[in-house]
Amino acid sequence: MAVYAAMLDCMDQNIGRVLKKIEDRGLSDNTVIIYISDNGACPYDSNRDFDFPPGHPHGFRTQTAAWSNACNTPFRFFKQYGHEGGALVHALIWWPSKISAGSISHQPAHIVDLYPTILEAAGVEYPKNIEGMVPQKLQGHSLMPVLEGHEREDPPFIISGWTERFRMYREGDWKIVRKNDEDWELYNLKNDPTEIIDLSSDKADRIIEMENNYNALQTRLKLESE
Repeated sequence: MAVYAAMLDCMDQNIGRVLKKIEDRGLSDNTVIIYISDNGACPYDSNRDFDFPPGHPHGFRTQTAAWSNACNTPFRFFKQYGHEGGALVHALIWWPSKISAGSISHQPAHIVDLYPTILEAAGVEYPKNIEGMVPQKLQGHSLMPVLEGHEREDPPFIISGWTERFRMYREGDWKIVRKNDEDWELYNLKNDPTEIIDLSSDKADRIIEMENNYNALQTRLKLESE
């Protein structure tokens, strides 16, 4: 964790240098900076060479489960899991001409929403044809309403997790998730954001409904990508 703290301090200083340069050149209003993590903290204590301590250029050690659990508190589990400890991450977006400094939004979004957002920010339309080929359907929806301080319609679904064994599927406040290919768990994230109360035994019908929707979505997305 001392190594992680040093990395964060180094990043903080150098991100500040980049921002200062952008401001000095008068480019702040025409610049968007997005800072996001791909998943929660990593629990696996792997290393290129255990003869070297963490932080050495020849070593590569992660946080282990105990420190990762502390980093993801109060959410459950870690990287690769579909539970909130592995799936729910921050997104810091800096754009002085659009975003009020210090503003916070808790509206749900997904990584696929970033590309449509960037396209809208740049005033570029998603191409319908590229050198005779039709690109895949654009996934996600622009976050521009959120950046401007408005409400937007929640995504119809959110999928995350590492392979089918650790998959999660969310519709609105409801979420099904499994670990290591076990049975689906069910949570209401509005009432239980830390996933303490598994409702799968009480609401089996909702599990079936969401699993069917998930399977149908998988089939549709596969067909669209072919």
